[in-house]
Amino acid sequence: MHRLLHENFFGSFDIEGVADDYKGNFTLHYCKNGELLYFYRYKDSKLFEQKDFDREEKHRRVFEYHDNYKISTVYNKSGEISSRHIIFDNHFNISESTSYLINGNEGWEKKADQAGMEEICFKDESYNIVYRFENKLPVQFIFDIAGYEQSYIINSLYDEQRRVVYRSKKLLNDTFEHMNEERWLEYEDDLVIESIHQDNEKNYKITQYDAEKRPLKIVSFNSENCLELVKKYIKTPDEQNLLPIMNIIRLEVFKYDKFGNRTIYEEKYYRPDFSKKDLACYIQDYKYYDKYNIEYGYFDCKTKEDYDNCSEDLTRLEYSENEVRQYRDDQLIAIYYIENERKIKAEFFRYYSVVKEEDEEGNPGNVMRELDIIEKYDTFGNTVESWIKNSATGQEDHYEVKIIRN
Repeated sequence: MHRLLHENFFGSFDIEGVADDYKGNFTLHYCKNGELLYFYRYKDSKLFEQKDFDREEKHRRVFEYHDNYKISTVYNKSGEISSRHIIFDNHFNISESTSYLINGNEGWEKKADQAGMEEICFKDESYNIVYRFENKLPVQFIFDIAGYEQSYIINSLYDEQRRVVYRSKKLLNDTFEHMNEERWLEYEDDLVIESIHQDNEKNYKITQYDAEKRPLKIVSFNSENCLELVKKYIKTPDEQNLLPIMNIIRLEVFKYDKFGNRTIYEEKYYRPDFSKKDLACYIQDYKYYDKYNIEYGYFDCKTKEDYDNCSEDLTRLEYSENEVRQYRDDQLIAIYYIENERKIKAEFFRYYSVVKEEDEEGNPGNVMRELDIIEKYDTFGNTVESWIKNSATGQEDHYEVKIIRN
């Protein structure tokens, strides 16, 4: 359900709309009871500096951006460097980002030439990790760790539009040759068609994307003869196009609302006992939002061999001219105030949340408490202010996010 400002201070703010308004140059101040706890400074819409006033060793962090990586330098309260990391974003689909601890120029090396090649190496007696880029595109990744039997090399090729058209992964240990993989990619309108070869087997995956590059459908299958039939079904997903391929595909479906929330994720496949004219759901993950971006429930279900493991939380919304009241069963849990067709403020009643409190001996800890909360929102839907009252202790706290133009 709804994440409150005091629970999610670091991840509570969507900067895209703010960045447009402030031309990418602004600072977010996070305050509690008038005291500045942290700030995040942006330049050209990139996070440039952040500071946490309570932390000794990780007091200040500065980011330095390069074509193919960024460097994060952490300072303690005395201004001395605590650590430095070189960070690579999602290259080669390894992970969202990968970071390596560095000490000045020791342990890593960067080479570049006039032809647009750049190589960044991390090397010692126990490992050899290499990133190679050509014209700012990642073309090779070597991950060779001593004693790690599944060390590997990834290579990529691109077309004139800088899209991946070929990617291979080769394990350095011949014992794991069956895990080597080659992948060819083709692009057709809103579809990406992948042919995946591994251990003498061929599999296929077709992904359909929307205008914002979010996946709408992913269809996986293992018959090249059905390639055109699958494309036909993706473009026109009706019963007539499904039936010829129903028993060979695995289908993933994604849906989003106008606020960018993912509202539906389904994973479907063929089950002879259920699949007659449609596929049977294996995973269902639904989240419910109304026209004002109020989250009012979810449904999650995963099909086991002989039963469904499901959970659901559904609240009820009642609408009046300038308010939306939210009930769980017959208990009022929130009131949202509406102005110009958007929520501007909300009150939450008897909201249970983990808060920091000291015990009788003064030791800090986390406890579950019942809270009454008021939140205010900006024009982008970000929570910019909240008031928290602890029903058990009577303590009241005020949280605020301030946007400062650089």
